[in-house]
Amino acid sequence: MNLSWAIDGLLLALGAFVILVALRFLVALARGEDASMALSMTGRWTAGLVGGAFAVGGMGLVELADVVGMLTAFISTHPFAVSNGLVTGLGAFVAGGFLDLSTGQFVGVAIALVGITMLVYEVAD
Repeated sequence: MNLSWAIDGLLLALGAFVILVALRFLVALARGEDASMALSMTGRWTAGLVGGAFAVGGMGLVELADVVGMLTAFISTHPFAVSNGLVTGLGAFVAGGFLDLSTGQFVGVAIALVGITMLVYEVAD
């Protein structure tokens, strides 16, 4: 797998960030501040920028986890998804050679699994 595009993108982003910080330092220096004060202002600005980026990234991860959690909860509690998972698992066992079922037996067991799943969910409601 060639990841040169990812490394190139990371280097471009890092270069853009360095140029942005250097420009911020030059702006602070052009305002008439001495070099130590301009460096201090640039450092605080950079720390705020990095902290904001981490906050946005962290919030994005929280939102992603929330969406994945809601999707997982919906799928795992929906009777059709559960019965489809059971029938798919049964098919995987048959295709893998763990179970030896004819087509009629497979259809019968699959219908029974769907019926049992629907019955369990209806009784639970």
